[in-house]
Amino acid sequence: MNKMRLALLSLAISATQISYAQITSPAPYCAAGYDDGFMPVPHYISNVKLGALNNTSGTTQYSGVHYAYYNTVTAPALIKGNSYPLSITHDGGVTIHFVAVYIDFNHNNSFGDPGERVLQQTINNNSVTNPSMANITIPATAATGITRMRVMVFEDDEYTFVPGTNATPCTADAGGSFDWGETEDYNVNITGSSTGTSPVAAFTVNATTGSTNTIFSFTDNSTNNPSARSWSFSPNNVSYQAGGSATTTNPSVLFTTAGVYTVKLKVSNASGSDSMIKTDYITVSEPSALRDLSLAPTMMSHPNPAKDYLNINPEFKGSVISITDVQGRTLFSTPALQHTSIDLRNIPAGLYFLRIMQEQHVYVQKISIQK
Repeated sequence: MNKMRLALLSLAISATQISYAQITSPAPYCAAGYDDGFMPVPHYISNVKLGALNNTSGTTQYSGVHYAYYNTVTAPALIKGNSYPLSITHDGGVTIHFVAVYIDFNHNNSFGDPGERVLQQTINNNSVTNPSMANITIPATAATGITRMRVMVFEDDEYTFVPGTNATPCTADAGGSFDWGETEDYNVNITGSSTGTSPVAAFTVNATTGSTNTIFSFTDNSTNNPSARSWSFSPNNVSYQAGGSATTTNPSVLFTTAGVYTVKLKVSNASGSDSMIKTDYITVSEPSALRDLSLAPTMMSHPNPAKDYLNINPEFKGSVISITDVQGRTLFSTPALQHTSIDLRNIPAGLYFLRIMQEQHVYVQKISIQK
C-alpha cells in the first residue's frame, strides 16, 4: 500500500460528528480506539443493522480515537434461539483488513469468550464485502438483559495479520499497532428463557380434499412443547367448529366455498421462541348435487328476483349464510344468521348464489337481484 498516496488523498478528517453518540469511553470494556499514527486513513462505519436496530452514524470517523458508544440508541430485543440478519456498512476501502462484530453474551464485560465474535471478514481471503453481513443466532445459554455489542472496521498498519489470524476486540491505540479504523458500541437486549428450545410446527389433516359439506379436522403434531398456537386460513371465509376459535389445538373447520385454501400453523413456547410456520393446502370442491334447490328441506328464500331485501326462511335462523357472485367473491356473510331478512341495497344488480350451511349440510340457491 502506498501510504504517501493515501495521505495526500486524506488531507483532513472533519471534526463535525453525528450527535447521536453520548459516550466516548468504553469502560468497563477494553479500549477500542485508533490513533491514526503519522497519517490518517479514514476507515469508517456508516450504518449498523441488527433486528430492530438501524443506526446511521455518518461517513466520517468519530472524533478523537474514532470510538463511540451509542448508548442512547434503543437496544434491539434479541430472543434466545432466534436468528437475526446483521449488516455493517462501511467505507469499503480496499485496505480494510478486518470487519468484526462481538456480543458479550455472558455479560462479563469482555468480548473474548468463545462464540462472542459473531462476524469476521478479513482481507486475507478477499472476503471483506460492503456491507459486511452475517446471520446471528442468539445462544440459548446467553444471559438475559442488556449487554454490549462492538462493531469494528480497521486496518492493521503493522501488517501483523497472517492467514488464520483473528481480529481482536481490543486495540492497542497507544502502542500504534491499530492506527486506522473506527469502532462503535451498542446496547442489545437478550430476552427469553435460557433453556428454551424453538418448537417445530407440524400438523396433519384428515382429508386433503373434500366438499364444502365435509368437516376438516387438524391434528397438531408439533414438537418441543409449544405453549401457544395460532391457526390461520386463507381465504379466511371458514367456520371454526371448536368453540369458534382460531387458536384451538385441533380445530375442526367447515369450508363454505369451493376453492384452494392455505392452512398455516405457527407455534411458540415459553421462551418466546417462534417456529417457522407450517403450511399446507386443502382443495375444497362443491358437489354439483348441492346446487339443486330441491335438496333444501323447504324454500330457502324469497322473493326471487329480489330488490332491496331477501327474506330467509326462519328454519335457517342461526345458520351460516353467504352471498357470492359468479366469480366466487363474497358480498355478504354471517357466521350465525340473527334476522330473517338480508339487506341487499349495497349489492349491485346481477346473478348470485345464496349459500346456507346448516348442520354440516350446504344448500345453494341461485338468486337474482334487480334494481
